[in-house]
Amino acid sequence: MVSLAGFVGLAVASLCTPAVAKPPRLSTLATNVAVCPAKEPGAPKRCAPQSGFSVIETKTELSDFRLVVREETGFQIFLEPAGCAEARFDGPVQWRQFDDQPFAVIQSIKCAEPAGATNAKGKASKARTVVVVRGLPGFESLNEDVDGAKHKNPLRDAFDLADKFLKSEWPKIEKQRQVAEASAQKDPEKEESPQAEEPAPEKVVPASQKRAK
Repeated sequence: MVSLAGFVGLAVASLCTPAVAKPPRLSTLATNVAVCPAKEPGAPKRCAPQSGFSVIETKTELSDFRLVVREETGFQIFLEPAGCAEARFDGPVQWRQFDDQPFAVIQSIKCAEPAGATNAKGKASKARTVVVVRGLPGFESLNEDVDGAKHKNPLRDAFDLADKFLKSEWPKIEKQRQVAEASAQKDPEKEESPQAEEPAPEKVVPASQKRAK
């Protein structure tokens, strides 16, 4: 049987224990750039916005270029891996989300060297898959290229990188959310401070009454 003192101690301990942040709800949406419209043949394609972000694609004889923009804030990132002479996009733009809010863009790319290029062994260079992971506003430090030459499943590993990054930031994100919710729940009406009573107006005595005294 727990004593009264023990019961009080348990209650105090439970109140002092910090709330555990609930895990993020992760999901993925995809933008199929192949079906996005262009104003005219050969012109850049522009996809409908996804949570405020648009994808713009331009193709040349040598490479493909995809750009993610958010015009109202001026944010933009290129979905290109470093050291890729010729890039061809392989599949849709994938948006990694938490609680239905995108935080990262994931794109698979076929990366090739120019025709006739050879590797260190003198053999013709082969195209390889590179999956880029780029953070959206608030997560810009997420910037990874997952090379298929070093990863058996680069797409899966790219998703893992994005998820691990978010989970490392999640306690801070959840704390900020809790602070915002607590602030929103406060009564916006402040108690009015009591106003000092105005002094009563001085009573005016007619001059005739003053002389009568």
